[in-house]
Amino acid sequence: MGNTIWVEIHGRPLSETGNDSSTVHRLIEELDNLSAKLGVAKLSSFLDYSELNRSFGDFDSDADESDEEEPEELSLEQKQAEGDWFDSNTGLTALRTLRQHLVDHFDDLGFKSDNSTKHWPGQLMDELQSCESLVEQAAAQGAKFRLTIVP
Repeated sequence: MGNTIWVEIHGRPLSETGNDSSTVHRLIEELDNLSAKLGVAKLSSFLDYSELNRSFGDFDSDADESDEEEPEELSLEQKQAEGDWFDSNTGLTALRTLRQHLVDHFDDLGFKSDNSTKHWPGQLMDELQSCESLVEQAAAQGAKFRLTIVP
């Protein structure tokens, strides 16, 4: 199982905005290349790794598992004090431009599917729509957002 991306809006728990955007995560390089061609911010520029670092940051391969303590549960404010936050209007422009372009010009993404990935285009479009909707909410509230990498 790999990592995924969840939209996180400042001031709201990740559980309220998180949904599996693993296809966006898998195709981030292709999306970034298309973003550059379209003249909008790359989605990778909105990535935040604080959740991933919290889960795996103190990994010590030599540690004795019996010595491991359960990580302390952090409050929403503590979690959101970590990492980076981004302007939701800039993110909304990037997501909307990408999604709208892909509706008519999906081949511009440069993604070649095979039998195991033939469902990815539909998933990607659904995920981009969901991300766009959440970032649109953030923009309407004047809140910052981030694309949180979740293990």
